[in-house]
Amino acid sequence: MPSLQESVAQEAAAAGEAVPQLADALVTAALSTAADRVPARRDSILAANDADVSGATDALDAGAIDRLRLDGPRLDAIEAQLRELAALPPLEREIDSWRLPNGLEVSERRIPIGVVGANFEARPNVAVDIAGQLLKGLNGAVLRTGGAALGTVTVLVDEVLRPALAEAGLPPDAVGLVRSPDREGARVL
Repeated sequence: MPSLQESVAQEAAAAGEAVPQLADALVTAALSTAADRVPARRDSILAANDADVSGATDALDAGAIDRLRLDGPRLDAIEAQLRELAALPPLEREIDSWRLPNGLEVSERRIPIGVVGANFEARPNVAVDIAGQLLKGLNGAVLRTGGAALGTVTVLVDEVLRPALAEAGLPPDAVGLVRSPDREGARVL
């Protein structure tokens, strides 16, 4: 079994290998498919979230429990957010271009930065927000959440995001997940 450090490195490497295959039209299709998968996977998302909330009741305050909890309207909001993100036009890649007096063509362009690691706590919807926005910018993601939300985030990654990427013809590894609740996972990420 790989160490936590090896596991995170493998997730990041897999996401990095997937990044060059990301394309605007395919990412848009993946985000639309992910939106479709939210209501289709509603029962498993809510079951995982119920388990997370039950496990965290003694450890978190009422505000944190509220942020952790998903329900029908919050799942509807996740679905809507994915649809809105999919509907956005692709980023304009070329910002400006000009010719220097010596004839040299110069272009200013936006380019993806690669793989971004994101650490967040007790808000499972943030996993979809972060991954969706990074994918829209043609970047990969390695997500890390605390133990309180890990069950729900695992379902969102494994049953919503990764299958949607695969269905769109993209590598599912473009979204990775640190699958350890240990705080060491944040340090390693």
